[in-house]
Amino acid sequence: MPLPVPAMLSLRNIHIRPLTASAAAAARLCILRSMSSGTSQLCLGLDPDPVDPTLPRLPRRLSLPPAFTPDVFTDVAIIGGGLVGLACAAHLSPNASVTLLEREPHLGTHASSRNSEVIHAGLYYPMGSLKTRMCIRGKQLLYEFARDHRVEHQACGKWIVAGEGGAERIRKLAAHAESVGVPVEWLPVDQVRRELQPNLSKHVKHVLHSPTSGIVSTHGLMDALRRVAEDDHGCSVATRSAVENVARMDDGRYVLKVVDPSDPHAEAWTLAANKVVNAAGVMADHLFRLGYLASHPALSFSPDASATANLDPFTHPLALRMYPARGFYFSLRRNATKHKVHRLIYPMPDPLGTSLGIHATVDLGGRAKFGPSLHWPKDLVGSRFDYSPPDQSQELELRRVFHQAVSEYLDGIEEEDLVYDYVGIRAKVSGPGVGAKDFVVEEAGSKWGMDGWVNLLGIESPGVTSCMAVAEEVGKMLQ
Repeated sequence: MPLPVPAMLSLRNIHIRPLTASAAAAARLCILRSMSSGTSQLCLGLDPDPVDPTLPRLPRRLSLPPAFTPDVFTDVAIIGGGLVGLACAAHLSPNASVTLLEREPHLGTHASSRNSEVIHAGLYYPMGSLKTRMCIRGKQLLYEFARDHRVEHQACGKWIVAGEGGAERIRKLAAHAESVGVPVEWLPVDQVRRELQPNLSKHVKHVLHSPTSGIVSTHGLMDALRRVAEDDHGCSVATRSAVENVARMDDGRYVLKVVDPSDPHAEAWTLAANKVVNAAGVMADHLFRLGYLASHPALSFSPDASATANLDPFTHPLALRMYPARGFYFSLRRNATKHKVHRLIYPMPDPLGTSLGIHATVDLGGRAKFGPSLHWPKDLVGSRFDYSPPDQSQELELRRVFHQAVSEYLDGIEEEDLVYDYVGIRAKVSGPGVGAKDFVVEEAGSKWGMDGWVNLLGIESPGVTSCMAVAEEVGKMLQ
């Protein structure tokens, strides 16, 4: 059902008095309250100087007046309306009141709409990792859900290919797949060229088949998850609803200040939640920081480069940052008439595990495309929502790079056959030169003093495959 329109938050009893520059420099971020005359005087420090340019700027701390009443109450607030947030909403809403907040006008317009739409088997990731466990379990749940809810999908299988120089690595990959329970089989290369893919490159000497891999309509999957959550179980879904700030009530509930990012003149409203699921993708680190600072009102600083230098950059909420890795895709011209690429073909992943390489995928309509590439942006803040296409010279260079990569496993494709399609952004928790990190799926109570707050960080590939298993895990944490 639609989210009821709240009575807008009144600011009449909140008096904002800026600090002097000297007081701000001393305190960095402070809250001073005066209870005289029955009002709460909110005193907000200036932004820290210097601000760490790799982190989104924090708003000034949100303070609640006495006898504060939020506009809307819910048991569980889910921040982020992509596949992971929608899966959590569908899983949790049968047993709780759930409100899902999405900053964009439509659900799933970021990573959930800009990916390869592949159902991964779970053969790449370390044994015992969340990625392995979530991918294998999620694959099972996704196939079952897609079948039961008539979501278009196909268990088409996938080939991982390697040249002679990659023989040892692909054999290790096959052994690892078998050790984690993912079925694979070797295909005779000559037979593959003769019967299945005549234009398989002469460079390819080994073909490893993953029969449980597949493809799915991510838009169809999101729509089905929304129907289950909203239509079947009454989850409230609010689009154009970005969480600008977080506070804690005296009883421990979280208060989310919600704004419409597309309309700076729209009034903010507040949502009180017993529990929060942070599924905000590239902004999940920022939301984590807001929740952490709300849970620790004695902290007198906002994170800057010097204050966070000695904190763990992969775990601590004041130091952790998302790396919005950009990945471009090119579609293939003349596929139906000439090239006839009708299956998933993957090169060997990079040794650090940060990319599966520029691979060939085919959607449910038979359209072939290649990607994604991997590009680390210099601006870790401004590039989080940067879907701008490459300029002409960049596109020419990208086409050359893509052609070189594709020619390692397919013959006969010319540069002019590659047409720029789109760019996606992957929310990584590790940056250039650092090995891929595991998913972070954790209830932040015991570790960070944030009872009832669940963080979902770095849910990139295999995030589509894993979304329903992640939701299942969140349900266990919030029981």
